[in-house]
Parts: sequence; C-alpha cells; structure tokens
Amino acid sequence: TRGKHQLYIRINGKNIKGSPYTVMARPPFWSVGNYPVRIITNLQLPWGIATDSKGRIIATEYGANSISILTQQGHKIQSFGSKGKGNGQFSQPYGIAVDTNDNIFVVDNSNHCIQKFTPAGNFIASAGSNGANPLQFRNPVGIAFNSKNGKIYVCDQRNHRIQILETDLTFSSSFGSNGSGDGEFSCPLDVAFDSSGKVYITDCDNHRVQVF
Repeated sequence: TRGKHQLYIRINGKNIKGSPYTVMARPPFWSVGNYPVRIITNLQLPWGIATDSKGRIIATEYGANSISILTQQGHKIQSFGSKGKGNGQFSQPYGIAVDTNDNIFVVDNSNHCIQKFTPAGNFIASAGSNGANPLQFRNPVGIAFNSKNGKIYVCDQRNHRIQILETDLTFSSSFGSNGSGDGEFSCPLDVAFDSSGKVYITDCDNHRVQVF
C-alpha cells in the first residue's frame, strides 16, 4: 500500500547492517483504483450487470440465456431462465436494471421484449414484440431505472430511439429517431443517469454520447 514502510533484511535470522530501512511505497498511477478486489468466474458470456439494495450482484448470462444472482463474494445464490420464447425464457439477454423495490428488468434482445421479475427471480410480466410501434422493439440492448421519475428507459437499438416505460411495463413515452442530428440516434446501446436526473445515452454508430 502507499506510504512509508519498514523493510527488514535478515541473513540467518540476523538483521544486516542498517536494517530496518524506511522505504516509501508509491504504486504505479495506472494501478490505483483499477486493480480488481474480486474476480467472479464461471459465468457464460456475462453481459449486463446490476446490484440491488441488499448488495446482491445480478448479471445476465448471454451464453446461457439466464440470469444469475450472486453474493458480493461471488457465490451464486440462484440462476433462472432458459432459452426460448416463453415467459421467463430468453434469447440473448443483454441489459439489466433493478428498481427501488429490487424488481429485476431484463432486456430480451432477440425476443424483442422486456421482462420483469421479483427479487427472487419469479416472472411478473413481459412487454414487447418485434416492430416499430410503441412497446415494440427491434433488438433492444441497454436498460436503466431512473430513480428521479421512477421510470424505465430502454435503448431500442434498431428503431434508433429510447422508449420510456412505467415499472408495470406500460408505455410512457419515447424520443429519438434515425439520424446524426441532435436528439437523433444510430443504434443507441446504453443509458445511464446522474444524481441530477440527466440522461446519458451512448449513440454507437454516431460515435458519441448524448446528454438530455
């Protein structure tokens, strides 16, 4: 760790002349804050990740078409989901979000829908189908819960827009269209919020981030 340390050098159990030495440890600047405190393995192509109020880690496993709930130590509590088109099944789960009640929202990319689950992983509801109307999606990817207004924001990738849903998965509003102008998108992939409620959206094929 950074700071002053005593360095003892002994030969045959005896300190050499001058030992202990006072040394100053200065970790390389690139490692400060970037060294993992834990590595969680045995996940099949993990994609989206979120945490809930209990500190649990919830991750989408793209390669297994499932969702895993883990402890902070990386121990798997449970997994739910399988490949398919039915309720609680997935075809390429991508983004994931958690609301203030710890309900889990999953972007089901190739099924073009959003699914909602209890904190225990029990299916509640699903919304969406392939299309361009409200509550229809074309390969959605990113999702986030906005604690300021209590709504769910979804990056509707191939429709080049953001859809805003209530937490019961009913439609609220949308914004954006295909293009490169202000407020237009070309494959929006992810969304996040700051403490003031500003919305940040990665506008992938326009090589930029837009702030609303």
